[in-house]
Amino acid sequence: MKEAKKRNPHIPLMALSWGMPAWVGGGKTLSQGGVDYHVQYILGAKRVHNLTIDWIGIWNEAPWTAEYIILLRKSLDAAGLQHVKITAADGGTDVISAAAKSAPLAAAIDSFGIHTHVLSPDQDINNWNGRKMYWNTENDLVDGALPQ
Repeated sequence: MKEAKKRNPHIPLMALSWGMPAWVGGGKTLSQGGVDYHVQYILGAKRVHNLTIDWIGIWNEAPWTAEYIILLRKSLDAAGLQHVKITAADGGTDVISAAAKSAPLAAAIDSFGIHTHVLSPDQDINNWNGRKMYWNTENDLVDGALPQ
């Protein structure tokens, strides 16, 4: 991240968890302990490395809950990290349907992270109708092994 910032000081930085120690939140990722871990990571990146994290994801290709996303937003705000935006979730489009039905969830999410959305047009995306941006957080053109 430091090298990226040297090359382009305006590049946004994003963090997405792929794992955390088992002792965090009693081994429960989607918990207050998991939220605290991520908030402390963002604060530590600034304090130790002078890096401002602009975006945070929920969890790489993992289940999510509306309660966790809303708690993450509240905890970021309470820690003075109102500038950090949330991308949810990282995978399917079910989070879009959930946000369309829940104003608190929709307010907590700044963008949606969807895998390979161009290959599988989805009614959830169509129903959202551009109210929030979505990112192709993982893309491939083949389902399975890539051709050699």
